[in-house]
Amino acid sequence: MKKQRIFVIVAAVAICALVVGALVSMNSAHSTSKSSTASLTLYTTVTESEVLDTGSTGTTDGDETFIYGTASLTPNGPYFGDEVYMSVTVRTDIANNRTWRDSTWDYSLPEGTIMVSGVLDSVIGKSLGKGDVVHLVILGGTGIYRGVRGEMIGTVEGDSPPIQKAEFFFVK
Repeated sequence: MKKQRIFVIVAAVAICALVVGALVSMNSAHSTSKSSTASLTLYTTVTESEVLDTGSTGTTDGDETFIYGTASLTPNGPYFGDEVYMSVTVRTDIANNRTWRDSTWDYSLPEGTIMVSGVLDSVIGKSLGKGDVVHLVILGGTGIYRGVRGEMIGTVEGDSPPIQKAEFFFVK
């Protein structure tokens, strides 16, 4: 009976040691990934936009939108690169006045291109307006952005002309 009790106590201590070791390991891995995070903030201004209405008049599935703009490192700052936005309407819900667009952005910068994507949910016929925020996935890129992942948070800061603050949080 005493041997069984000692075995149970030793087993419990060993399990505790394994759990504590795993938690310490997870914490150090989390700290390491945080330290390898980099960020970049761009301000983009729309210079041109086009909509290809592929169905009946108005917003319908299959419609395509193209937006072109310039990017700078500060609001109204000097030119730093280009932004190209492309989307396809993948779902339209007339009854609830909603539409969903499969959207991609390419930011062409001096040291490479950043590629971002996501599905935007919006009111039919309404563009994003001042104060609207979107969270999108960084898919990677070219040049120094090759293989990066992370999140882009876009905030509309002006309506005329449309200005967006794009905050990129990269994880290699």
